[in-house]
Amino acid sequence: MHVLVAALDWGLGHAARSVPLVRYIRSLGHRVSLASNGQAACLWREEFPDLEVHELPAYGVRYAQRNLYLDLLAATPEILAAVRGERKWLREFESSESLDLVISDNRYGLYSEKVPSILLAHQLRVKGSWPWADRLGQLLLDRWISRFTEIWVPDHMEGRSLSGYLSEHGKGYPPVHRIGVLSRLHPAPDQHRSLDILVLLSGPEPQRSRFERAVIRQLGDIPGTHQVVRGTRELRETIASIPSHIEVVDLLPARDLQALFDRSRMLVSRSGYSTLMDLEATGMPALLVPTPGQFEQEYLARRHAGHTRWIFQNQDVLDIPMSWNTLRRDGVRDTSPFSGPGLAGSRLDHYLRVPSA
Repeated sequence: MHVLVAALDWGLGHAARSVPLVRYIRSLGHRVSLASNGQAACLWREEFPDLEVHELPAYGVRYAQRNLYLDLLAATPEILAAVRGERKWLREFESSESLDLVISDNRYGLYSEKVPSILLAHQLRVKGSWPWADRLGQLLLDRWISRFTEIWVPDHMEGRSLSGYLSEHGKGYPPVHRIGVLSRLHPAPDQHRSLDILVLLSGPEPQRSRFERAVIRQLGDIPGTHQVVRGTRELRETIASIPSHIEVVDLLPARDLQALFDRSRMLVSRSGYSTLMDLEATGMPALLVPTPGQFEQEYLARRHAGHTRWIFQNQDVLDIPMSWNTLRRDGVRDTSPFSGPGLAGSRLDHYLRVPSA
């Protein structure tokens, strides 16, 4: 079978969490085509150098106003053009390729009228600070979602929900299935950790660069050995100087990132949903900093504020030394086996025609 997997270029999380799906599909001997753009496409090329990654239109959102609604409003023409561009690209792709299944991670124009089309998404509800904008956004989101065959929510199938309100769905939606937590990482063995603080950066500009500069300034004052993964191959010049005890790299495939998780004592990152799934998978203590004005990350920070291994801080009061002292003293890595299936389970098997045991 031929499966198209597409991901939104909005940080690295959408592409990263699709990695276990691609691995599973390929393990069954099926053919996979990938489609994305920007840094998400770069990550996939690192993970799957033998697969072609087709270029899709960019959604063009920049977080410059500290208010997501204002940024989305400014980018609305480009977003709508990108959705139309996705539709046009898929029609042309289907005219030259025989497809059996489409899996689209938050690419709302990537659905087919010919074959089953799955939307991978954890946010089915629009929630911000302006109720009227929430209603308008929800109408548009519902319209896009209704065109897919099924919705797969990467979250625990039972028990504590990572996504909370965000994944609640209304009537009239296509069938919604929770498929378990998706992560390209796994728990680290109990071993000596030679790396102190690991920093993962991602997300739209200019907030990614602002966070990068603030993190490196504070790491410079913390003794030890630290690693920064920038999440981009661009804008290296934004770092004025890097202390010798901090190593900086741009992007890493899963095997190298796993090695860093195995060696590290603490993570600093955005509070993006895919990051929370990686923390569930690895048990790593973490300082999580929502992107200013990104309501989804701010909601997730509030929802999980009482977590025993996660500390949340706003970017304008960032205090990595305090978090390091707290987590180094109190944070305990959970090394229990990862309970999530790491793949779409029976839903994916159903579409790939895997006979049940």
